[in-house]
Amino acid sequence: HFPWEGELRLWESHLTVPGEVDVYGVGLSGVPGVLIGFTEEFGWTHTVSAGNRFTAYRLTLSADDPTSYVYDDGTRAMTPSAYTIDVLGDDGSTTSVERTLWETHYGPIVTLGPLGWDATNAYTVRDANIDNLEAIEQFLRMDTAADFDEFQAAHADVNGIPWVNTIAVSADGRAWYADTAATPNLSDEAIAGWQVARETDPVVALADENGAVLLDGSSSVNEWVEVDGARDPGLVPFADQPQIERSDYVFNANNSYWLANPAEPLTGYSPLHGGEGAVPGGRPRMNDITISEGAGDDGTYTGDEVRDALLSSRSISGEQWADAVAERCTTSGRAEIADACPILASWDHTYSVDSVGAVLWSALLDELTETTEENVTGDGSLWATPWSADDPFGTPSGLADSDATTTLVLDSLATAVQGLTDAGIALDAPLGDVQVDARIGGSAPVPGTGWDDSPNIATCCGTNSSLLAPASDVERDTYRRYTSDGTMPILYGASFVMALEFTPDGPSAQAVLTYGQADDPDDPDFASQTALWGQMSMRQILFAQDQVAAGALDEPLTVSAPRS
Repeated sequence: HFPWEGELRLWESHLTVPGEVDVYGVGLSGVPGVLIGFTEEFGWTHTVSAGNRFTAYRLTLSADDPTSYVYDDGTRAMTPSAYTIDVLGDDGSTTSVERTLWETHYGPIVTLGPLGWDATNAYTVRDANIDNLEAIEQFLRMDTAADFDEFQAAHADVNGIPWVNTIAVSADGRAWYADTAATPNLSDEAIAGWQVARETDPVVALADENGAVLLDGSSSVNEWVEVDGARDPGLVPFADQPQIERSDYVFNANNSYWLANPAEPLTGYSPLHGGEGAVPGGRPRMNDITISEGAGDDGTYTGDEVRDALLSSRSISGEQWADAVAERCTTSGRAEIADACPILASWDHTYSVDSVGAVLWSALLDELTETTEENVTGDGSLWATPWSADDPFGTPSGLADSDATTTLVLDSLATAVQGLTDAGIALDAPLGDVQVDARIGGSAPVPGTGWDDSPNIATCCGTNSSLLAPASDVERDTYRRYTSDGTMPILYGASFVMALEFTPDGPSAQAVLTYGQADDPDDPDFASQTALWGQMSMRQILFAQDQVAAGALDEPLTVSAPRS
């Protein structure tokens, strides 16, 4: 799930050096090698880790000097660095601009949202990847690994993964999950103090809500602990990073390492890897259900069954709530929602492009989330059965049977109906008529949802920090997915989607790069794969050399240049 525009687009390639490497997959534009893909012996993917890549520190400033800070029984001075750069003006002239940046022994002084440098405190960060010079070697070792053992050894020996989980399988039936991303190594004392501060200090709690670990920079207790085996001083070594190998399955949906396989929870790791015992969210739950129910009669997956599971776009909230909502809608007798009741009653509980009811359900989730987000994605009051760590993917469940819940849901449904009507969107519009690729004028339908509700994410908007102009100037309400022009424009979501099977004849894979390989809107192939994705389909990957030769559309193109 990545942006459909800008510098974070993925790019397909099949990298072959005879006798050394033969790997197909995708990488970020401009990054050498394959970052996600497969070889004859194994296949792998990544998800963004729920762990922490840095720790932030709140500094208590010296009363006599705002550029010095308390540290144990003394003070330390910040280090200034002056920079001068030429800035181009609108008239074509340049002006020299000077700035002074300040550092501590932890790292640079920063502003963390509303938390900035004032007369009393300043904030600084220590970054676990600041000295990560091993990332290129890490992925090169993965791309060139001769077998699955060598693939795993690349993580152990190099340990250069910056910020992602790895989920991998081998041709001989091994499934491996590992969060080997660079993670600060704190002492038990530092962790215990931080956990207390989360409950007692509003500033630390605010940082935690935004995914940051904020520590007291005035105490050496909160320094990173150096141990043998770490890639760089102060990091968690490979041996202490969460990982599990099984013969059935592992998965991750940007949730904690804890439930990579619910039959064997991972426990006892530093909470900076993502934590244990918390509500996993809707998408991880739907992933677990999809994996558990999508296999064939023999209990295993073929490539086609993996593809069908990927494309199912099932909704966990729909499966849990929609029938009850439809029933209460029908029996309520409320005229303003009468047309919505049969649509929800017949909805197939998916976000497929031809699904009638998905648009209405998405709008209902918009309104419920505006009331309180945890009602939908966490363990809010709308659930009949609360979440239990003993059944982390089976709970919470059901729609609460209370007058308050019924009133909230039906009032929210009425607001959703009115909002869709005002935007000119028919309540029974198929999802693909409304949810469309924002880059090409809304001519391509897109499956999926923006909610933490399905394995297939499709939403607006992504990051585009490149020099390319944004594909769309989408404007919408702060929480509604649809716009006033009657569409749900998509610029972010499922990007590289692949189903891989190892057969006696070698790997067999189907894939689609949802936004396409070409990044020029004038290229005839700019949206060709988007159209395929809109049909909820994939294409066969040509991997073996005879397949590649047979599928070639033109003569090979050789590009060469002298070495400089």
